[in-house]
Order: sequence, then structure tokens, then C-alpha cells
Amino acid sequence: MKEKLVRDYIPRIIKEDGRNPQWRVAEPQEVLGLLIDKLGEEIDELIKSESKEERKAEAGDVLEVTRSIFKLFDVSLADSVVAAHNKRTARGGFDKRIVLTLNEETK
Repeated sequence: MKEKLVRDYIPRIIKEDGRNPQWRVAEPQEVLGLLIDKLGEEIDELIKSESKEERKAEAGDVLEVTRSIFKLFDVSLADSVVAAHNKRTARGGFDKRIVLTLNEETK
């Protein structure tokens, strides 16, 4: 039987649709792994999205899973935005698509 992490209201939505969902609450020690799997799933869906509206929805899903991962590590979304801004200011972003060739001097 395959299992996957879903949003909190999904069992209720399935039940309201006349179906009988089978679900459980994840154990604390398995949540990070489930979130990582979910993040990969959502990133795949973002990559495969074909319209701007789909991309917005999938980006929102990626953000929600990321927010949940941050919460596990006691980091707020606001704190992560500040940290990202600080690092971007000091070291730049990834906009220029620079790929570094690793050798003994650059490791």
C-alpha cells in the first residue's frame, strides 16, 4: 500500500465526495522524510506545469511544503526571507546562472 503526505483537509474533502479515505497521523520521526518526498513531488509538478496559473499553484505547493520543513527546524518563513536577503546581498543570487568549475583552488 502506497502512502503519501497530504494537506490537512484532504481526508474531509474525500469524505464529502462520498468516498471513505483511509489515513493515519505520521509519527514525529517520519515527518521530515515524508515532507522531503512531498517537496520532490511538488517540484516535479512545478517543472511539468504548462501555464502560468498552474505554475503559480504548484509554486504555492512548494512554498507550503517548504514552510512545513522550516517549522520542523523552528525557523519562520519571515526569518528565512531575511536570511535569504542577507545572503543575496552579501553573496548574490543565482540569476546569472554561474557554474563554478571545481578544482583544488576552488574547493
